[in-house]
Amino acid sequence: MLSILFSILCSTGVLILFKTTPNTKAITAHLILVGYAVSVLAGLLILPVSFHHTDSLWLLAAAIEGIAFYLVFHLMARSAQLGGIAFTGLASKMSVVIPVTIGLVFLGDSLNMFVVAGVLLGLAAVILSAGDKMTSDSWRWPLLVFLGTGTIDASFKLFQVWGLSEASFPGFIVTIFGFALLTGALVFMIKDRSAIRRSSLVAGVILGLLNLGSVHFLMKALAIPELDSTVVYALNSFGIVFMSLLVAVLLFKERFSIKGYSAMVMAVASILVLYLSYNLTESV
Repeated sequence: MLSILFSILCSTGVLILFKTTPNTKAITAHLILVGYAVSVLAGLLILPVSFHHTDSLWLLAAAIEGIAFYLVFHLMARSAQLGGIAFTGLASKMSVVIPVTIGLVFLGDSLNMFVVAGVLLGLAAVILSAGDKMTSDSWRWPLLVFLGTGTIDASFKLFQVWGLSEASFPGFIVTIFGFALLTGALVFMIKDRSAIRRSSLVAGVILGLLNLGSVHFLMKALAIPELDSTVVYALNSFGIVFMSLLVAVLLFKERFSIKGYSAMVMAVASILVLYLSYNLTESV
């Protein structure tokens, strides 16, 4: 259970770092670039990385994921800075409804009332999370985080179905980080080329370790025989939504409307209902 807690803390730490970036001299694009460099190096040192099952399709999938990771990280940074930590955390974890829907449509997963209720509650939570800002610029960023993170999670689900083994997953993750780093470096060479400040380096190192930690501890939790994967994902999602809410209220003094609090309740309800749907499917 400690692994799940550490994964939650690392994921929430990423949002806190993005939220506080405008108050420092760190530049978001630079710290993301440094962060992925640190994630790659630390991943090679910490994770049981193996490249024995690589091929052209494996590398193509990792390249697509790496580009997506880079883009979604920018979306998360923008969302945390404009839309707040709580709703960014909600949007990133409620994206679970997208791989669930993909499983139903393309993989033939069983459909029951819990799945339908969970998906509808999740979508309602994301819509309500905009609160009274539906006409402003800030509401769209959590929505983009929701779509981007959900697409990445859905692709992982598809890759597992199409042959991505558990043993090759650490190598796949590190390779994804590598392609995200290459994407960031290419953008840096084309659009920026300014000197990377010390504050960006420091923040980037912290970001890279937090990013890797969120994945590493989640993988450790999934490897515990006594814990079903659906329990791990449900607890991880539930924890990040509530940790983001606590940090937003206690640390950043964010305030929410009735719609905002309703979105949080619906988010938790959606995660629990989807968890019940998995248990129902396994018991049949």
